[in-house]
Amino acid sequence: MISDLNNKILMSITGNSLILKSTTKEQISEQTCSLVFEHICSILDNNSEQKILLSFQGDLKHYKIVKYIKNIPVKNFKVYSYDSHIGTDFSTDEIACHKHKIDYVVKFIISKTSKFISIVIYDYKTRFYVKKDILEKVHDSFCSNKKLESVDNDLNYEAELLNVDHLISAQASKEEILKAFFNVRPRYKSRSLVLVNNDYSLLLCSQLFSNYDTSFKVKKSKISNNKSRKFFDTFKNLLPKLKNYQSIIYIDNYSNLATDFLIDYKLKNLSLDQVVLLYLDFLVEELKRSNQVNIKKLFVVIPPNASSQIIELIKQYKMRYFYYNSDTIEELLNDENCLFTYSFEKINANPRYSKIHNNYYFLICLVWMLNIYRNRNNLLSFKYNSLKENFGSIHVIKKYKKIEFANLNNLVSIIENKYLESKLFNKIVIFKSWCENNYAILKLYSDNSKNSVSIYYDSEKENIVFEYHIFSEDLKQNVSWKFQYFKMALWINKVIKSLKS
Repeated sequence: MISDLNNKILMSITGNSLILKSTTKEQISEQTCSLVFEHICSILDNNSEQKILLSFQGDLKHYKIVKYIKNIPVKNFKVYSYDSHIGTDFSTDEIACHKHKIDYVVKFIISKTSKFISIVIYDYKTRFYVKKDILEKVHDSFCSNKKLESVDNDLNYEAELLNVDHLISAQASKEEILKAFFNVRPRYKSRSLVLVNNDYSLLLCSQLFSNYDTSFKVKKSKISNNKSRKFFDTFKNLLPKLKNYQSIIYIDNYSNLATDFLIDYKLKNLSLDQVVLLYLDFLVEELKRSNQVNIKKLFVVIPPNASSQIIELIKQYKMRYFYYNSDTIEELLNDENCLFTYSFEKINANPRYSKIHNNYYFLICLVWMLNIYRNRNNLLSFKYNSLKENFGSIHVIKKYKKIEFANLNNLVSIIENKYLESKLFNKIVIFKSWCENNYAILKLYSDNSKNSVSIYYDSEKENIVFEYHIFSEDLKQNVSWKFQYFKMALWINKVIKSLKS
């Protein structure tokens, strides 16, 4: 559902979010965001006093949006904001709701250019995002320029400010993130470095590692952003100061994680799938050791582009898996047998703790795993190589194509009718569902070669992503996997040409 507002701003619904996108070179203004906030409040209004928290995530400069909105008086709502200009992760907002009995959170997740904004509404009653019908009502109200009577005329109104330092301290305590780990005291501790991009992550990680008594060091560094990290990756194994670290973990302004693990005496960059593969294998083995859980009852929720390695690992342990779908994820999270979920960039390592993705919780899970492997004669390299031997290696290549969203049904129809003729694939899974802000289209897979292509729509880039997974027993066999990729890409390009003709 997409609507055009004065030909400058597009509003749409993707998964659990409202999306604002600028169609010009101009940034989305604070006034537009304020208007959206007022429409949200008018839809949520139940004619009684309610509390609503206004927060953001992104660069520090984006605080101006919250600053503009927070002191606008809204009928029947007491507005809360933080006493700091820093952007926060949703996990801190959830703590704020619990501590201060706040009914709703409206969070603006703002891209670096301020031309793409994801707006998420959290309902404390359900401990999850609001239902899709609420988003549709806000969308329709906003796009119809409906006249609002939700703003009071109180010129002296000010939002109530919450102490973000106190909330972060609570979040990093043994009552919250550390509750399940607090009594785990390893003899030897993994020595690791965490590089963060902002003061929020610096404060939260510093307190987490201080309370957990780890050998993790936290530093604020520009290396945590993608461009700087690419340069750093080239030389990291030549830097003497880094030789003693078992891992380097990078956290950006959106709480996304990137990791380097010390594998065979070299720091190796691992994809999210590879990290999840290592952790899931570790987690299930620990559960088996406890003899308290029936592993076969458990299931994992995976993104549409999950590697065959992840799927084969889940099958090996005789667990079930479901693909992430924003329409059904809440029901799965409510199931006590849901062990672990992850999407394209976000992870929920313990749905019993919270239904909201929390990469900082997963960070502590990694600390737990690395410490255990350190105490078991540095098992990390052995585990990594064993998984590689059992499930092979995957080389991932992403290609972006400009295809109109309206043509997706035609694309699916062509591929569905022709994929068997290609002799490259023998299975197809059609999704046509949102996985947060990406629209999952379909996945092609070969039982013989174990190669796959995941196709999805990136709503921010407005491109179709063709994500090729090329399986190899040995990733050093460059000629073999590159030739397989060439054949798949050639066939996909033929499909795209037939779509345009």
